Amino acid sequence: MKLSSHLKSIYTQLIATAILAGGIGQSYAAVTIPNTFSAGTPAVAAQVNDNFTAVGNQMPAVKQVPATDWITGVSTTSANLQSITITPPGSGFVIVTASGTVTYNYTTGTSAEICMDLGIISADTSGCSPAGSPAANVAFRSFLPSTFPSSDIYGYSATYSLVNVFPVTAGVAQSYYLNGFATGTSSTALFHPILTVLFVPNALP
Repeated sequence: MKLSSHLKSIYTQLIATAILAGGIGQSYAAVTIPNTFSAGTPAVAAQVNDNFTAVGNQMPAVKQVPATDWITGVSTTSANLQSITITPPGSGFVIVTASGTVTYNYTTGTSAEICMDLGIISADTSGCSPAGSPAANVAFRSFLPSTFPSSDIYGYSATYSLVNVFPVTAGVAQSYYLNGFATGTSSTALFHPILTVLFVPNALP
């Protein structure tokens, strides 16, 4: 088939957008288009579709998982609190964000600790220990001394936002986990926790 003028216009705009999206502000390679066409020569539909697929696979993409319930309980031992699995359309990186509010009830007289860890291993909270935290993990940590005032019936609360960047390979599924534990509190929960993954095809130099 031959590309119509309208299709050529759309095709050109899409490729230009992809090159701009992949090339502004960084020196890494932009989108690699598998097939090229010359004016007046027939174009095979499958090759045109391959080009569109190549462009689409190198566009930013996002996936978000809100909690199945408004409140997710946090236990006294390390456990997975929330997870998200993605299959990246291309090789590159993902920006993973875990955000929400942690609420807890506390009675003075006992020290308390709350920690959440964002990584690629379920129930892993090694990022909560500064001396032994792996580079791939980021963590939120709060410590209450035994002299801290008791909470009222509404408890205490604090917002959290954990952000990390991970490399990904095209077509290879990967899961990301928000893990955590709480000790010394009478009850601890996450309110409206959300996990978000943003795929980007390149990194800044």
